[in-house]
Order: sequence, then structure tokens, then C-alpha cells
Amino acid sequence: MAYHASMGDAVDVSAAGLLISPSDSGTDTQ
Repeated sequence: MAYHASMGDAVDVSAAGLLISPSDSGTDTQ
């Protein structure tokens, strides 16, 4: 997974981080 410093990619990275995180934020029960 490549993390880019682009503004558009920043949004994708944030969204991906929430999905990858072990229910850190609690939004995903995955």
C-alpha cells in the first residue's frame, strides 16, 4: 500500500486507515 502526499490520496489514505484499523475508531466492526 503506497501512501502518497497528494491531497486527493490523503482522503483515500484516511478512509483506508479506518478500514485497516482494528476497530480503532469504532466505526467498523471488522
